Amino acid sequence: MCMNSGRRYDNYTKESKLNIKKIVAIIIAIIVIVMIVIMIKRLLTSKKEESIPTDSSYYVSFKDYKWGVIDSRGKSVINPSYQELIVIPNKKKDVFLCTYNVDYETGEYKTKAINSKNEEIFKDYDQVEPVANYDESQNVWYDDQVIRVKKNEKYGLIDLDGNQIIPIEYDEITAVSGKENQIQLKKGEETKIVNSQGKDIISTDDTNQPENSESTNTTSTPEEGNTPEAQTTSPNGEVFEEDKKYGIKDKDDRVQIPARYNSITYNNDINAYIAETDDYKSSIIDNNLEERITGILLDIDNDKQYIKMRVDDEYKYYDFNLQEQPTSTFFPSNTLFLKKQDGKYGFVDKDGNVVINYQYDDATEQNEDGFAGVKKDGKWGSIDSNGKVVIEPTYNLDNYLQVDFIGVWHKGLDLNMNYYSQE
Repeated sequence: MCMNSGRRYDNYTKESKLNIKKIVAIIIAIIVIVMIVIMIKRLLTSKKEESIPTDSSYYVSFKDYKWGVIDSRGKSVINPSYQELIVIPNKKKDVFLCTYNVDYETGEYKTKAINSKNEEIFKDYDQVEPVANYDESQNVWYDDQVIRVKKNEKYGLIDLDGNQIIPIEYDEITAVSGKENQIQLKKGEETKIVNSQGKDIISTDDTNQPENSESTNTTSTPEEGNTPEAQTTSPNGEVFEEDKKYGIKDKDDRVQIPARYNSITYNNDINAYIAETDDYKSSIIDNNLEERITGILLDIDNDKQYIKMRVDDEYKYYDFNLQEQPTSTFFPSNTLFLKKQDGKYGFVDKDGNVVINYQYDDATEQNEDGFAGVKKDGKWGSIDSNGKVVIEPTYNLDNYLQVDFIGVWHKGLDLNMNYYSQE
């Protein structure tokens, strides 16, 4: 009996060991499957994060004396590799216009359009170029709806999806200087002006001026050897010149604003004058000829209808009635809001809770891509929409008229070229 008992015990032990091995093997298999699933999920998530979002914006980048393109997260879309400036007519469209093989002696060059996948597009044309425009100060901007194309020595217009707007039959196509979305077409002796949709505005045969032919802004600036006449720029006032400075008189010819400004512009959008001095400061003067706001004018946004000023080392926002408003009025989706306390800048959330302590010597408001610039010990860096430091204060931007960041990239020195750099 003892032997039988022993055999039964031995058999039980052996079977138990086999069962344990099976259980361990199953557990290991399950763990391996779980790990594989996690790895696949992470890989897919990583690929998703690395893909360019459909609502991304695009910006010109500059590094090591070469030009490229970044997206709204600061990720390189086109690595800086072009010798000439890349033009992005519309930051919401992945259409990038490149110039290459430039012969500076003959003036000959080649152009092409590429997309965010670095694929050449609009290849049926000899040239694809932006429609450039200039204001009175020779600042350049580009039509954001159309591109000028050339084939067989004739010009036409296409939109940013490649659809033909104007047939390729014109001798010359140029922007109407200082007029937004107005384009001049020339064919032989015929000249006409169209908008960005190709609709006629005016031609050489028209006797009436187009309804929108009047300039939005009227500016008086001194010219050497020429004294401009007083110019009516609002219902209640006239700009006058005295010793190469400008002021404003009322309708009864009484001086209301002394001649102490370098230039005075009337802006129809805000129904007010913008009077500029030689220290980059501007005064906003209302239709009652009262100076309402004085500081550094940073932006007038017609879409959101705000005026952004730097007043006494603080960034302030005003509506088009010249009333100061909290930042959240114009940027309700922002996660961070700039605030100053005890001479230092920090950031709070929409409820006023401190997210980033008051530690910076200067800072910028969060931009539309979620980044803000921060300055400490004379250097600038950036933070993201969560308040996380993207790049520690590294850049000396004292000579820059505008500080703005996209990731680790900061706005370039030449605002006229509208690019972001790591220099």
